[in-house]
Amino acid sequence: MKKLLKIGKIIFDIIFVLFIVAAAFLTINSVIAQISGNIPSVFGYSIYRVVSGSMEPEIHVGDILLSRAADASEVSVGDVIAFDGGKQYPGLLVTHKVIRAPYDDNGQIMLQTKGVANNYEDDPIPAESVKSIIVCKLPFLTWIYKIFMSPFGIIIIVALLGFIFFDELKKLFKKLTAKKNQDPSET
Repeated sequence: MKKLLKIGKIIFDIIFVLFIVAAAFLTINSVIAQISGNIPSVFGYSIYRVVSGSMEPEIHVGDILLSRAADASEVSVGDVIAFDGGKQYPGLLVTHKVIRAPYDDNGQIMLQTKGVANNYEDDPIPAESVKSIIVCKLPFLTWIYKIFMSPFGIIIIVALLGFIFFDELKKLFKKLTAKKNQDPSET
């Protein structure tokens, strides 16, 4: 039984270290992308959180979406895309449904989008504004985000971090006191 517990502890430690490495990689990737003015992505995929109700009832406020980097040549009617808001939505990344496939407008490729809940179509957007195609909603991440961003969730995060910190401190203290109490003739 002790051997099984030891193996379980080793597996847990390996998974924990891999999780920390992945979290560090994603954090560094995100910071670098934000500094350079890009959208954080891993292998061409990004995650967005919806902040407006323009796509209700298909996509709700707070939903987390997975998107794949794409250009206008990959877009067709019915696709939900993320695009630079341009003049109509300055400084925003907009997620709307394509209602008119890319077309040539006096030598410039354009396409037309619309928020499902909106009563009006968006202004035509240039093809280079397209950032990605929405692949799917991520309900599990949406649920996690909502829980951890609530007051109760923040208390859980702080408690978990405190538990990990004090557990590591306890282990360090045990190692230090074990070396201090060790018989000098054994070394």
